Amino acid sequence: MTVDVIAHYYWGMVLFLLATVGVLEAHKVLPGKITRLQFGFIGTVAGLGYYYLLFGGFGLYGSRYASLSSTDQQHVMISVVAILAGLSLLFTAFLKQAHFLLRASAVTVVAVVLFLHTQAEGHTHAGWLVPYHQAMAAVLLLVAISFGLVLRPNKFSRNLLFVAPIGFMIVASMLLLYKDPGGHGHSSAAPVETCQKMGKVLKVTLSDEQYSPNSIQAKRCDVLQVTGVAGQRHQVAFGDHSGHDKYGDYQEKPLEGAQSVDIVLVTAGTFDIHDHFNDEATAKLSVSP
Repeated sequence: MTVDVIAHYYWGMVLFLLATVGVLEAHKVLPGKITRLQFGFIGTVAGLGYYYLLFGGFGLYGSRYASLSSTDQQHVMISVVAILAGLSLLFTAFLKQAHFLLRASAVTVVAVVLFLHTQAEGHTHAGWLVPYHQAMAAVLLLVAISFGLVLRPNKFSRNLLFVAPIGFMIVASMLLLYKDPGGHGHSSAAPVETCQKMGKVLKVTLSDEQYSPNSIQAKRCDVLQVTGVAGQRHQVAFGDHSGHDKYGDYQEKPLEGAQSVDIVLVTAGTFDIHDHFNDEATAKLSVSP
């Protein structure tokens, strides 16, 4: 079972946990009362968890979503869950007699989701929302339970102090999905060109220090074969760290040790290559038509 599949099951279980808390409250196992609107929301959360467990997120965006790598699919789903968890907090914070545990659980999920979204690929140059993600995740994770106790029904001014940042998180996550379907600051669109016949194989070794060779001349439809080094971890990426070019990330998961990845060079041009786990390892790739 891959890391991405495990993540799909994990988020499904988290959503079911939230729904369970609500059901316990509804049956007065926990103190407090529940409204019909709250119960409807709980059912929605449980339904989403059921969907997540069964399908692992496939089909969310139809063919567009299915065309993404599994890593990018995970990023999209994490952002979606962040939006839903934030909405749950906004929803429960202002409802009369909303139980603090339900609110606190929603806040905690938001915090964990944002933190894992930032750390999902093991590197910290994840795009324009990274500083915000890290700060918001740390703050929410520390104060989730205490704010769950502080929030009170119909106390708009008090609740707004906490709910406003969550609203900002929801808007930011929506912008992230709109601007960046890949989820961490670069486009996940695949090249439109295709190759009917592969050219020669160009072998490159990637160590912690450098790509060898670090200047690569190729022709369109050649295959770039990048091999890692035993005992090290790598992830090949095209473009610079702030904005990847149209090649995007070719690897769905990092290279572990002396594994290899084959990249078909379908687009002509000059490209920078770097390693997600080491800023010093860079190379220049020139692909002629």
